[in-house]
Amino acid sequence: MLQRAARWIQNNSIPGAGVVLTSRQRTCYPEVTGYLIPTLLSVAKPDLARAYASWLISVQRSDGSFGGGHDQRSYAFDTGQVLRGWVAVLPRMPELTAPVRRACEWLIRSADAQTGRLVVPPPGADWSLGPRGEVNEAIHLYVLPPLRRAGEVLNEPRYLEFADRSLRYYLAHATLGEFAQPNALTHFHAYVQEALLDLGCEAEARAGMASVARFQRPTGAVPGYHDVPWVCSTGLAQLALVWYRLGESQRAEAALAFLAALQNQSGGFFGSYGVGASYFPREEISWAAKYAVDACQWRISRHFDETVSQYQPEIAESDGRVLAALQHLGDLNGRRVLDAGCGKGRYSALLKRRFLTPT
Repeated sequence: MLQRAARWIQNNSIPGAGVVLTSRQRTCYPEVTGYLIPTLLSVAKPDLARAYASWLISVQRSDGSFGGGHDQRSYAFDTGQVLRGWVAVLPRMPELTAPVRRACEWLIRSADAQTGRLVVPPPGADWSLGPRGEVNEAIHLYVLPPLRRAGEVLNEPRYLEFADRSLRYYLAHATLGEFAQPNALTHFHAYVQEALLDLGCEAEARAGMASVARFQRPTGAVPGYHDVPWVCSTGLAQLALVWYRLGESQRAEAALAFLAALQNQSGGFFGSYGVGASYFPREEISWAAKYAVDACQWRISRHFDETVSQYQPEIAESDGRVLAALQHLGDLNGRRVLDAGCGKGRYSALLKRRFLTPT
């Protein structure tokens, strides 16, 4: 699933720009393009990540913000996700420093100075869910980790102070963990839970995931909303990701297995599947591929964490595998060696002892 989803992202990227919104809406979308950058770096696509970042510089508004909806408004959420991508690739692209600062300054300037509440669209605009109300503004928690990271990287205490003030506001005033509410699409609910983990609020995240766990079916599926029969592909991937991070691997495995069965031949995912599906049911959406890749990456990480005791920390030089490697590699003095996917690094430790010149 991981490789096919990653190929979908590659195949649906516009040269010199970003990723398309959907398989039908072929315009590039700043929000998803931004938060895809860390995903691209994790699957060894740094050139595409840099291309995304460069395109985002070209579409940043003069005030530092980003749009992306069906109107000309600037959005704190979208701006925060571009920031998420930029701070991830900033060590490779120092020219991003000024754009990062402009984005951070806009986020702070447009927010409520006293509370840290980020600006939300007016009712009935792009955050409208029709009879279900408005998108839960607690998703703005997902803006705060990249803002914090920007403060750390740029040594800017104001960004850190604002992020902490904003977190306190949302913890006190937002609905964080109850899935059984009309506007709690799994996609939005999982944004909040992942952000809580990133912000050090594990207890709150566990409560939010316990709320949604009540609705997980034996198949691993979780309904898109608590009261519908269909599933949201992105939300399912995100929930799996958070469950892996919390160590709840059984739930995560079941959710990811169900998602894998939904993956289209292209490697992408429709927004939703099932009777009455109403979230992009006939379009492959770029953010579903992003979170499918992320969830698979967390699956690999969690598997290693859970099996780490089975890996041996040392290996003898007389071992046949070592002898074969040494014969193949030859003299390594003065050379670099990459030890990738090799458990606890026992081969690299042996090579270091054998070839590193004492100082």
